Amino acid sequence: MKLELKAFQETAARDIICELDEARASVAKGKLQAVVLSAPTGSGKTITLAQVIDLTFGGGDGIPARPQTTFLWLSDSPELNVQSGNKLLGACDFLPYYKMVRIESDVFDDDYLQPGYVYFINTQLLGKDKLLTKEPGDRRKFTFWQTIANTIARAPQDFVLIIDEAHRGATATDRNRTTIMQKFIVGSETDGLPPVPLVLGMSATPQRFTTLLGNTNRTQRPINIYPDDVRASGLLKDWIVVRHPKTAVAGDLTLLESAAKSWKHFTKIWEEYCLQEKEKDIVRPILVVQIEDGSSHSISRTPLDDVVCVIERRSGPLGINEIVHCLQDQADIEAGGRIIRKLEASRIQESQDVKVVLFKTALSTGWD
Repeated sequence: MKLELKAFQETAARDIICELDEARASVAKGKLQAVVLSAPTGSGKTITLAQVIDLTFGGGDGIPARPQTTFLWLSDSPELNVQSGNKLLGACDFLPYYKMVRIESDVFDDDYLQPGYVYFINTQLLGKDKLLTKEPGDRRKFTFWQTIANTIARAPQDFVLIIDEAHRGATATDRNRTTIMQKFIVGSETDGLPPVPLVLGMSATPQRFTTLLGNTNRTQRPINIYPDDVRASGLLKDWIVVRHPKTAVAGDLTLLESAAKSWKHFTKIWEEYCLQEKEKDIVRPILVVQIEDGSSHSISRTPLDDVVCVIERRSGPLGINEIVHCLQDQADIEAGGRIIRKLEASRIQESQDVKVVLFKTALSTGWD
């Protein structure tokens, strides 16, 4: 691994490897298996699975390598897949870029998934009306379901389906997403798809994944990361202090200015600390600002001109790469005499210039 894991992450990764080995033995006997990682939000579930993939491909410390293993990473969000792929690329020693494949359109038409590769796909591409699932014709030789069936037939013990439902959840509230995920779990005779024998689930709670598995006879092998272990590592804090003023304040912009002041202070002390400790990378806090929904006449009911003005009173003028937004279905916008460019949430971490992020209901799932 290119990263140094927390002790609980390393332990969980090795426990998963052990459970996968035992699960493979059961798969050889025709039994369906599910290894389920359950961990609190912010505990680094993706990084833990990155270590599992790295150990699988490269081995290490008594763990034999299985370089012919194929991983398929399934989530409900293309944006989440991009972020997960970037994390794996930045963490794994034995996973080169060319062996990571994001299945993004109908151009994918392989007989089976290649051994030694990690594939990413989202449920939005697998609906009944999507080209990946339609019967083959002049443009395609295989449906995606046939590709999966062929992969299972070639090496049932070395095909691992990773179901990432840790961020949004895969419950009955979204029947389409759940139905597609469950198709991998229980199979689909209509589509010629058998159940995937070996599933590795990633969830915030074991109950959510158990619900996803449904009433099947699939053996569940739970791996739990507990909040106390995460808290002891420093990733989760003991206290979150929320101050509520006893007297009335002028409004949201007053609170925004107070937040901008605190952000400016945090930026300064982090820079001083990193320089003092000779840290290679300076920590750069980002001010994340939630604005109101819009209407037919405007992008947001929040006065964006005033938002920019208030922040700049504390930060100084913001450049085109320093203030961005993650508003859905919006291109670059202009407010307060500044261009606020669109930036996908998964790219915030890598964009060193970003200082301020505007969003509405939620940032894209998975950005920590």
